[in-house]
Parts: sequence; C-alpha cells; structure tokens
Amino acid sequence: MDVKLEYDTLKTLILSYLKSDRRIRSLDINAVEIGIFNIAKEKGIITEDINYDIGVKFDANTKDVVRTIIWEFIVSGILTPGGSAQSNYHRTPDGLPSFYITDYGCKCLKNENVSPYDPAGYMQWLRREVVHVDDDVLFYVTESLATFRFNCFSSSSVMLGCASERTLLLLIDSFTNAISDVNEKESFQKKMLKELTIKKKFDVFKKKLEQRIGDGKISKDVSDGIDVTLNGVFELIRNFRNDAGHPKGKRIEKVEALTSLLLFPHYYKKSSSLIEWLSNNTI
Repeated sequence: MDVKLEYDTLKTLILSYLKSDRRIRSLDINAVEIGIFNIAKEKGIITEDINYDIGVKFDANTKDVVRTIIWEFIVSGILTPGGSAQSNYHRTPDGLPSFYITDYGCKCLKNENVSPYDPAGYMQWLRREVVHVDDDVLFYVTESLATFRFNCFSSSSVMLGCASERTLLLLIDSFTNAISDVNEKESFQKKMLKELTIKKKFDVFKKKLEQRIGDGKISKDVSDGIDVTLNGVFELIRNFRNDAGHPKGKRIEKVEALTSLLLFPHYYKKSSSLIEWLSNNTI
C-alpha cells in the first residue's frame, strides 16, 4: 500500500531533512523522499519500511506535493537548482533535478525549533510552548507568516509588530494587576494612560519592571534574561514595524523579516511565562 502524507506534514518533514543535511551535498528528489520517509518513520507518522528494490512507496499525490514544496523552496531562495560547486559529486547535473541549499537557506535552517517557511509547524510550536496563547497574537502571527511566504516582507513586519505590541500590552496589564499597593497601582495606571505611544509605555513599564526585579520581588525563573528579550527583540521588531508602517520609503529586506520571525517565538514564550507568573503572584 502506497503511503499518503498531507502538505503541512510533508513541509515539516522536508525542512527537518534539509536541516540534518550537510551544506555542500548535492540533493535530488529521490534523496529527499528517502530522507523524509525515514524521519516520518522515526516520528511514528508511518510504520512501513522502505523497499530499496522499488524505492519509497509514496502515492502519486504525495510525490507531486513533495515536488511542489521543493519548487516553493527554490522560489523562496532556500534551494537552488543544480549541484553545488563545493560538492564532492562532480558529475551532478548543472540544473534540475539536482539542487542544493543556498547560503540564505542555511540561515533559514539554523533555528532548530521554528521556521517561517513551515507556518503550520511554527504555529504548533507556539501553541505547545506558550502556556496561554492569546488569540489576537496568533492572528497577527498567522498574517505575518502568510505575507512572508509571498515575499511581502514589509507587510509581514507590520503584522509581527502588532503581535509584539499586543504581547507587551498583555504583559503590562498583568504587571499592573499584580502590584499589591493600591496607591502605587493607581499611580502606575495613570502614567500608562498618559502615554499614547507604545514606545513611551514600554519605557515606563521597563523602568518599573527593572525596579521590581532589583528588589527581588519577581522570581528569577521568569525574570532572568527578560531585560535582554524586551530591550533587544521588542525594540528590533518595533523598529522594523515602524520602518514598514510609516511612509518613509524604507523597505524591509528578506533577511530582516526572517530575523524578526525567528526571534519572535522566544520573545513571546518568555513574555508569556512572566505574564503567567504575575497572574498568580503579587509584587
């Protein structure tokens, strides 16, 4: 019986295979099919064994989807047709059906957890790793991934910026609610209402957060590294969002949009862990 796998599953498997392959190796469809078959078997997705006399027994539709995904990766710049000049396989054809991973592809495949070129796997990781995912954040991230896939990098950055700002506002709300002193809480709320931009809200919040961390009021388990995450990742995504969202003529490059999408999961997971802690403690 031929094995049938769906598009999202195949995309995740192909990316897993490419991550495990060496940079200089020239690839072809047959090597990819064998590779993803073995990974699928390791993950328990399939139970059949490969018959090396007849090859991988994927059904015709699955084989076509594999080829479609490979072409999508070529269009995206992750793969390029032909054999690498660095390859040990000197007789590799200089074009399809052979292909190899580009320098840009290597950057995309560095992250072990998520890839914007695997939207389903990216969203599954967020739902699995984040304690309480927010529907609005997921909506913005989904939009960001969708526009990234079609090379709309400025649009992708704007949507990811919305997800980042929504995360920060949820964090500020949780922090405010956790303040035990009534007068201090009221004063902090007034300061937040006074500030209209997310940047100024962030600055007020960051100062208060650093004070509480310095006083030992927040557990090190959730506060450790939060300053780097907020100062670095939030500011980076915010700047890209501002560049893309304001009519300055500034265009977001592919690598910039990729960097933001690779950094966001850690930022969201770290921020959500602090939100969860603040929801159950007072400061």
